[in-house]
Amino acid sequence: MVVLVLWGSPAGCAQAGDPQLQTGAREPSQTATGISAVPVTRADYEDAVGHTRDCMRKSAVQLVSYGWDPIDQQDMILTYRAPGVPEATVFDVARKCRARHLNAVEARYRNDHQALMIPELMKRVQHCLKAKGVSVTGQERNPGDLLAVVSEDRLMDLLDCVHQNANQLYPTLPIEFP
Repeated sequence: MVVLVLWGSPAGCAQAGDPQLQTGAREPSQTATGISAVPVTRADYEDAVGHTRDCMRKSAVQLVSYGWDPIDQQDMILTYRAPGVPEATVFDVARKCRARHLNAVEARYRNDHQALMIPELMKRVQHCLKAKGVSVTGQERNPGDLLAVVSEDRLMDLLDCVHQNANQLYPTLPIEFP
């Protein structure tokens, strides 16, 4: 089984309005610079994932969505399965279908929405860090905030706390951090 987790990748991204970006979602209005004045919504992103799934299915590759990433809520956790299909083929299908249907939407979603860790997970991570003697402010809201307050020599403590608590709260998710 091939399991591939892809995070936002600008390579091969279509721009809003390009023929490649046919997500079935509303066509956002364009500014003079060609950048949409309308933010990409979760529904737009989820529609793009659905179109990516349909694209991949045509090549016998299954897209599995685990939902929104609790670490930052800026993308969905997606894996790809294709029993009997060579790994290189799976990667190529995923790359092409993402480029056609998802990459531009995902990049715009990340641009339009601030990263925000699920509050229960953040609370647990902060508690874990404090228990390890790592100083946090209690005002952290996202992975960037955590990385900013944890010194480089304590980075492994941060990684341990995030992974341990994310795995406790979300045992079926393939967690990636940072």
